[in-house]
Amino acid sequence: MEIDRQEGETVTLTLEVSKPFYYAPLFYFLLLAALLFITMIIRKVFKTRIRIREKMLLEKQQKILEKKKEEYHMKFLRMKVEENEKSLVTMTMENVKRNGTLNEIRKEVTEFAAMEDTTRLKQQAKAIIRKIEEHLNDSEAQELFDEYFNMIIRMMSVDLLNII
Repeated sequence: MEIDRQEGETVTLTLEVSKPFYYAPLFYFLLLAALLFITMIIRKVFKTRIRIREKMLLEKQQKILEKKKEEYHMKFLRMKVEENEKSLVTMTMENVKRNGTLNEIRKEVTEFAAMEDTTRLKQQAKAIIRKIEEHLNDSEAQELFDEYFNMIIRMMSVDLLNII
């Protein structure tokens, strides 16, 4: 800009100063929008973190629960095995005791029958001996024992397979 000026003449310059940009309403609107956007992002980040922590905590609690469930199941199986072992031992001991008693009676009756010459006593003794031998060779009791034993073994194997 060139100004032709003559001597003695005053030049007047009018300057108009506008307000700084940060006083403009558009700036305030953009600033508010930016703050809202940042607030929404921060809120979303915190919500995501909370959900992740809740999920991790839930998974951890589920693992602990599964572990406790497994421990209780194993404890139950141990108790069941012990109970079955006791039943088998009891049945076995009863069979051994019964067989021992029957063998003693058979021996005594055999000696008794050998002493007497009376045919009737011998017949009764032989009948008693037959009954005792039937009990000794009682396959029904043995089958019952075998069936119970096999049932217990099957139950234990099924329970063990369920664990695996």
